[in-house]
Parts: sequence; structure tokens; C-alpha cells
Amino acid sequence: MKNRKGEIRMNREHGTMALCLLVLPLLLAGCGGNDDQAEQVRQIYVTGYGTSSAEPDLAVIIAGVDVALDDPAEAVDSAATAAEAFMASASELGLQEDDMQTSYYNLWVEEEYDPYTGMYTGETVYRAQHLVRFEVRDLDGVGELLSGLVRSGANSVSSVSFTVEDQSSLKDDAYASAMENARGRAELIADGMGLTLGEIQYVSQYGEAYPAAQASIGYADAMSRSAGASAPPVTAGSFRMSAQVQVTYAID
Repeated sequence: MKNRKGEIRMNREHGTMALCLLVLPLLLAGCGGNDDQAEQVRQIYVTGYGTSSAEPDLAVIIAGVDVALDDPAEAVDSAATAAEAFMASASELGLQEDDMQTSYYNLWVEEEYDPYTGMYTGETVYRAQHLVRFEVRDLDGVGELLSGLVRSGANSVSSVSFTVEDQSSLKDDAYASAMENARGRAELIADGMGLTLGEIQYVSQYGEAYPAAQASIGYADAMSRSAGASAPPVTAGSFRMSAQVQVTYAID
């Protein structure tokens, strides 16, 4: 018995998409063991892409202090003093205790090298870093909070990102969009080949829905040391989710 397999591959703006038209024999075994009986099954395989979007309702700031001193105890004390100061400033600006959480803390020895020769100078410093995660629901106050953190002792703002706190409906909308996209692609292929698209035979969720993009802002260390650091203009934009599905359709 012979198998016939034809495959069509097409590229799309989201990447390479495999669209396969397969003609496979379905073996029908009779009571008498007649292996010559077979029914042709025809199917189209497509990949659908979908997105959904909403206005962000939550900003996440990762900021803190990074100090380097000759004595480890002094480095730890200096970092602790700065952390207490900038977290107190965040509280004064309206953040609750539950909105602040230590995300990273580290103390390590760092050897110093001459920047011109690249040679080890023989000196070492102790570096302490304490980063805190701030969740901000008043998006209009993000710039003011960043400025307040810097003025009160933070010298490292590693990132600012905007998100939607409850993403369940966005994920559902993204998958619905992906299924609609898959149907349209399958119909386009079927019509182009003079075929009639049938019912869905199989659906596979391709991973989890994921954020399509996020904003990121960082302060240079020299700027962050300025007591007069001004509030940077921060734009939340739109938060988007993306989803992908693989769908198999029968051909009538």
C-alpha cells in the first residue's frame, strides 16, 4: 500500500508558518482481513496568531541602591540606610507596605583594575546591592515616584514596566483572535486550491499567552546621584498579549 503526502509551506509576517495539505490513507481492516480497502482522509494544518490589548493598570519599578566601600560592614550599613530612606519616601508618596518587596540583595568582593592598563591594582572593594520591587497603581505618579526614590538615596533604577494586573480576559481574547486567524488562513488556502473547508479535527494550544512588549527605563549612575533629579516623562502605552494555536481542518 502506498502513502501520498504533499506539503505546502508559506511565510508570514509573524514568522514561518507551515500549512500542510496531507492526503493519508486510513486503513480499514475487514473481518476477512482485506488490506486493499482504504478511505482517503484529507486535512489542512494551519497556525493561527492572535493578540489582545488593554490600557495598563499597574506599573512595576525595580529600583534600589548599589554601593562599593572598603569595609564590608560599612557597605551593608550604607545600603541599609539608603534603602530605609527611599522606601520611606515611597510610603510618603502613597505606596503601601504590601506594594514594596525586596527583589534582590547581594554582597560581594570586587577586585579593582586599572581602566587604562587592565591590570589588577591590588585593591578590593565590597559591593552591596539592594533592589526593591515597587508596584504602582497610580500611573500618573510613576515619574514623581522615580524622582523621589533617586532624591532619597536610590542610585539604581533597573527597570520600569507596565502591565495589567488581571490578565485572564486578555488571554481569552488573544486565543479567540488566534482561532479566528487560523480559520481565515485555512479558508484562504482551501479556496486557492478549489477545496471546501470542513470541520475542526484537532486544536493545539501553542504555549501560554504572553506579553507582546514592555517598556523599560534606566537611570545612569551619575544622574541618579543628583539631588535635583527631575521626574522623567513616563508613558504607559498599551499592554498587549499574544497567543498561538495550531488547528487541523478536514476537507469536505
